[in-house]
Amino acid sequence: MAGLGIAALPDFLTDLPIAEGTLRQVMADYPSPEAGIYVVRPPGGIAPRKVRALIDILIEWFGAR
Repeated sequence: MAGLGIAALPDFLTDLPIAEGTLRQVMADYPSPEAGIYVVRPPGGIAPRKVRALIDILIEWFGAR
C-alpha cells in the first residue's frame, strides 16, 4: 500500500484492500509455501489452564497434523 513494497500477507488482511483497489496483488501465479504454527513453552509439567486453552483454540482453528 502506498508504494511501500511487497509483502506476503494472509487473505483476511488483504481481501478488503484488494477489493477497494488500495492494494494490488502481484505474483499471483506463484503459490505461497506452506507455513506452520508452533507453540513453544518450557518443558515438563502441566501447562497452565490459560496456555492449554490457547493451544486448544489454535488446534481447533488451524487443525492438527
